[in-house]
Amino acid sequence: MGELLSELFSQRYEIGVYSRGEFETEFTVFDSIASLYRSSDHLVITTPAEEIKNIVTKLSEIDDREKKLIFDICTFKEDFIDEYKRLPNHLSIASVHPMFGEGIETLKDRNVIVVPVEGREQGAQQAEAFFEGFEAKVSRMDVEEHDKIMKILIGVPYFFGISYLSLISDIEGLERYGGTSFEFLSTYGRSVLNDSPAFIAEVIDHSADIFEDRIVDMEISKEEIQRLKEKYSDDIEESYSKMYDVLKSSPP
Repeated sequence: MGELLSELFSQRYEIGVYSRGEFETEFTVFDSIASLYRSSDHLVITTPAEEIKNIVTKLSEIDDREKKLIFDICTFKEDFIDEYKRLPNHLSIASVHPMFGEGIETLKDRNVIVVPVEGREQGAQQAEAFFEGFEAKVSRMDVEEHDKIMKILIGVPYFFGISYLSLISDIEGLERYGGTSFEFLSTYGRSVLNDSPAFIAEVIDHSADIFEDRIVDMEISKEEIQRLKEKYSDDIEESYSKMYDVLKSSPP
């Protein structure tokens, strides 16, 4: 998502990036969070949720009085959103959820949810204006409602996709007999694997309370997801593209 947003935002802004890992990019690469921070008017955090606290600590230690807009794009927010209250008041803070994957080419008419930080609602207003500048469809939602809805919209479908794929993965020859339902569900399951095992496991784990009393108990570990990624490695990208082809061909 960091790569996708860099491409989309570059339509209107000059982009700089920082990452602890090695990667290739056409954009300016900074050697630290502090150097990126001082050079930016907007700071977008695209790390896993468990890293937010550490990032907020680093940001709070930077001696810079410039006004900036800072937001993350994590899927679930309740565990960390209060951390933002530690940042200085001259910073505009919000949490954002882009409701799309990397198969898009423009933000126009795409759903974006903005979650305000309690007591720092001005940041939510600025985040809304930022995405409205790209003609996105922006909604505001409090953190409790957001996380509950995401369990239903993302967590449960991911669980069923991975569960179905795990169920059929050791049964050879199903493709020979499978019909429309098999093709659709197996394609969806492989398309979910486009995300990292850590992210998929996090989404399913956060959503467990929604479906734990309604379906058979089945453990979905990061190791099992990684096994499926390796087994279906040749099909994941094509399956992900097929899912977007289905959406494009469906009436609005």
